[in-house]
Amino acid sequence: MSNERQIGLRRADLERLTATRKVAFALACAERLIPSYQRLAVLTGRGQPQVLTSSLERLWSDVLDEHHSTDVELAILLDGVMNQVPREDDEHWIPEQAAAEDSAAAVAYAIRCSRTGLAQEAAWAARRAYEAQDHQVLEAEKVEIAEPGADLQVLLHLSVQAELGRQQRDLNELLRGDARDETELLRVVRHRSRAEAGIALASS
Repeated sequence: MSNERQIGLRRADLERLTATRKVAFALACAERLIPSYQRLAVLTGRGQPQVLTSSLERLWSDVLDEHHSTDVELAILLDGVMNQVPREDDEHWIPEQAAAEDSAAAVAYAIRCSRTGLAQEAAWAARRAYEAQDHQVLEAEKVEIAEPGADLQVLLHLSVQAELGRQQRDLNELLRGDARDETELLRVVRHRSRAEAGIALASS
C-alpha cells in the first residue's frame, strides 16, 4: 500500500475522533520528532528547541483540560513555531535540517489542529513524522530517489514501518478509548510519545 493511500485511510479514521483526540494524535506525532530539531540546534547553533517544546506543553495542557488557550494565544504560538522552521536557503545547509524542518512543521500542524479541529491538520502532522523517517532513510541508506523502486524501498524500511505502526497504534487507541477514561488515555499517549522520542529517529 502506498504512503498516499495510507494517509488517506488514516484521515478517514481521524475524522471519527473528537477534536481533542485529533489534537492528541497530532501532538504524539510531533513529540517523536523533537530530538531531530534539538540535534540541528546542537550541530549548528540555529533554532530554539524550547519554542517547540513549550508549545507542545501548552497544547497538552489544553487537551488535558488544565488550561484553555484562546485563539489569539494559539495564533501567537503558531507564529513563534513558524519562525523556527529551518529554510532551504539557510546558510550551511546540512542533511539533518530536513528532519528538523519536519519537526517544526509537525508542531505547527498540531497547533492548527487545535485551532480548527480539522482531521486534515492531524493527518499532515502524521505525514511529517513519516517524512522525517523518509529523509533519514534516504541519507543513511544512500537511496537514489530517481531509481526504479526507490519509493517502495524507503516505504518498506523498518524505521518507516515502525513510525507508521506507532501512528496506527495511537489512532486505534484513540478510536477505541472510553470517554470515561479520557484524561488517563491522553496522559498515556503523551507519556509514550515522549518516551519514544529518544528512539524513533535513532532507529534509522
